[in-house]
Amino acid sequence: MKRRTMLTLLIGVAFLGGGAVSSVANEPTANDPNAYTGTDSERVEKAVAASAEFGGLVRIPARRPDADSPRTHWLLDRAILLPSNTTLLLENSVLKLSDNCRDNFIRSANAGPGIAKVEPLENIFVVGVGNARLEGADRPRATGDSGKRLGERTYGTDAGKEGESQTGDWRNIGILFAKVKNFGIENLTVANSHCGGFRLKNASSDGSRGFVSTVRNVAKSTANSKRRSTKTASTCAKAVGI
Repeated sequence: MKRRTMLTLLIGVAFLGGGAVSSVANEPTANDPNAYTGTDSERVEKAVAASAEFGGLVRIPARRPDADSPRTHWLLDRAILLPSNTTLLLENSVLKLSDNCRDNFIRSANAGPGIAKVEPLENIFVVGVGNARLEGADRPRATGDSGKRLGERTYGTDAGKEGESQTGDWRNIGILFAKVKNFGIENLTVANSHCGGFRLKNASSDGSRGFVSTVRNVAKSTANSKRRSTKTASTCAKAVGI
């Protein structure tokens, strides 16, 4: 109850303090990717960049159909990177990895390719409202952990492709937080994760300033999902220094 109260207060302050509610009915605010054009990943990144004006709140409701696509789900080509003091609010929305994506759904912005040293971050929250869902790709480029070879012990369309890793790795983890102090992940459904649903590496190491609550992992009954590895996310993370 205490954790839920804290999150409710956090989101409420972000809404009231940042003026997140548009003055025009149904007009998306700058912290909502529906306010932008471009690929879905580009639009989400623009909303994250604008979130400081809204108390660090990023709102992702359902995607509004447009001239490019009638889809109501967001199709990600790369991970959503969250800096310190950010709350990502998924409002009855679906984030789905595209078949071109070989990355996490969500990652703390201090970790990833080209980052030699992971600097600490703080106050990062991912909160689902209603039916908030993360879905893996229909045809993932890679699945499983670093002990699984693509095309042999796990599924991946990158199997046999020159220049691409031929095993699963940390990019297959759904949500990856590294050295994040004070975090929260709540009320999400993760469907067809490419490896583990989430991984918290050196996050809130004192054990008192972070929590994960009501995160459901489900798998569709498809040929691809049956071939995916079911090993834990900790194994997936061995290949990266976080």
